[in-house]
Amino acid sequence: MSDVNTLKNIPHLSTLNFVLLTLVTAGVYLIVWQFMNTPKIEKITSKGIADHNFLVAIAACFGLSGVLSASTEPVTLMISGLLSIALFVLYIIWAFKAKVALQGYATTELKVDLRMNGIYTFLFTVFYINYCINEVSESDKSLQAAVE
Repeated sequence: MSDVNTLKNIPHLSTLNFVLLTLVTAGVYLIVWQFMNTPKIEKITSKGIADHNFLVAIAACFGLSGVLSASTEPVTLMISGLLSIALFVLYIIWAFKAKVALQGYATTELKVDLRMNGIYTFLFTVFYINYCINEVSESDKSLQAAVE
């Protein structure tokens, strides 16, 4: 059985607060959250999600698309749009890798069938993963309390 403290390494931030912080910071908090928590999720689940270069690519697409969107040149705006699409694709890839890691962790360590919706993973990406981490954490705590 997994130790109840394993998921405490990931800050428990309600999904509503996560969305609000992302909105207030114009998306920067989302990237900071990924940089801080991807290694923690990987360590807990023992599965790779994204290496440092992948996370840097997310930050680069975010920054460059924001900078280029201030231009009035059509070509620059088109490049900004393409970078925004690339950013969303990178978020989707990260979310599905995190989904697989969390489901594997819940099944093997917690003996819980964590069903994560693929459509929600696609639409809400990192926000849905945060929600599921909170759910797994609560399951972990309730299972540990039942054992004790």
